[in-house]
Amino acid sequence: MSNYIIAIDGGGTKTLGVLYTLDGIEEKRVIHGFANFSVDELATQLNLKKTIDDLIKDVDTSNILGIVMGVAGVSKLSNKAQYIRNLEHKYHTKVIIVSDAEIALYSIKKDTDNCVIMVLGGTGSAVMLNDETGTNIIGGFGHILGDEGSGYHLAITALRKIIGQYENNQKISELSKEILKHLDITNYVKIKRFVYNNKKSEIAKLSLFISKYAIQGNDEAKRLFVFEGKHLARQTILAYKKLDTCQKVTIGIRGGFLQNAPLVKETFVNELEQNNIDFDLDESKVEPIIGAFYLAKRNFE
Repeated sequence: MSNYIIAIDGGGTKTLGVLYTLDGIEEKRVIHGFANFSVDELATQLNLKKTIDDLIKDVDTSNILGIVMGVAGVSKLSNKAQYIRNLEHKYHTKVIIVSDAEIALYSIKKDTDNCVIMVLGGTGSAVMLNDETGTNIIGGFGHILGDEGSGYHLAITALRKIIGQYENNQKISELSKEILKHLDITNYVKIKRFVYNNKKSEIAKLSLFISKYAIQGNDEAKRLFVFEGKHLARQTILAYKKLDTCQKVTIGIRGGFLQNAPLVKETFVNELEQNNIDFDLDESKVEPIIGAFYLAKRNFE
């Protein structure tokens, strides 16, 4: 009879769940709606429940070694301890809940003792570091307090620039005109309606539209992406300085924005090299959810 680990990666776009054997073999995967406690706690709990329930269909729950969930906004969960107790009672197994950034970190660290910095640049952003003393985070305060270095932050920055151009009676740039046209906004004041009536993930998609202009050589668009890359580099340098006992680190980059958006990764790496950071770059396309598997192996076996 096989034993299993349930791994869940909940973010601003979707909730991914995978049923792993103890050898790391994927038996089943399911996808449901977003999971972000700082956005909607009830909806997040519902999507997490749906994900677990789908994964344990036709599985003897006595063979579930444990559940590890990496969920965005976990620090905003109103009563984390009680929520974990409820899940453990319902599913008769051990439960660990960490941030989605932390499981991404363990997708890099795996089962090694290497000093690791994980840089997440997707819909949101965060930088995490891990050495023999434990795990710490820089940034990751969410879209209200920051999220610099993310697709969401780039989109908001572009929209703020448009507002500034209109309110300061400046020339409206070609990029601004194209963004308003893309959003079907005829009056810049309606930017407020777009931002406050859409989810964070929907707003972040605007960065994909802007990326086309950066690739075509639009200077304003290029500057937006360079700024986000520099911000992620600044946070990574702060993380490196906290790793006093590590001479060389593995820096793993994760998230579609950091890995795929124009100029972001190039700017990020260039800034690190200019600051004499001694690092190996891990830019593998492995899914962050495997980090939940490795975290489970460290805690449940």
